[in-house]
Amino acid sequence: GPFFGTTFSGAAWSTDTREEWDDPAVIGINTEKPRATTMAYPDADLARKNAREASPWFRPLNGVWKFNYANSPAARPAGFEQPWFDVTAWADVRVPGNWELQGHGIPIYSNSRYPFAYDPRNPRAQRNDNPVGSYRTEFEVPAGWAGRRVLLHFAGVDSVFYVWVNGARVG
Repeated sequence: GPFFGTTFSGAAWSTDTREEWDDPAVIGINTEKPRATTMAYPDADLARKNAREASPWFRPLNGVWKFNYANSPAARPAGFEQPWFDVTAWADVRVPGNWELQGHGIPIYSNSRYPFAYDPRNPRAQRNDNPVGSYRTEFEVPAGWAGRRVLLHFAGVDSVFYVWVNGARVG
């Protein structure tokens, strides 16, 4: 079936030339404009129930995904988004979920100061201690969706992330 993968990492603020994931001018690539989350329904009765799970055009991707933890962007698994890349030895994590609370890395909580040191004159994401999680799962797009516009919705992501479908980067 179709392949789906994501990778997440940290980011910072500045306007000089830098990696895409560390460039504050890049706030989205191939994404929809921000708006309230909505759902399409085949008829008014289902829409009135306001239960997106009741729509034939809703498919949650929650569940167990394969996961790789790396201490830095440079240490992430290059090419993992390719369908041939073997992830069978990767850990399992629950999605949605917090990887730190599932045994990967250290949970960070700060309500009064930034969680890592930075230079206020040229703030940049750390290169050596900036964990990256790479996720993979597989799913089939229902046959009844043929010809329909299909959107992936991520309800909560911390920092930068990329999405690939069948090995092709889509955003």
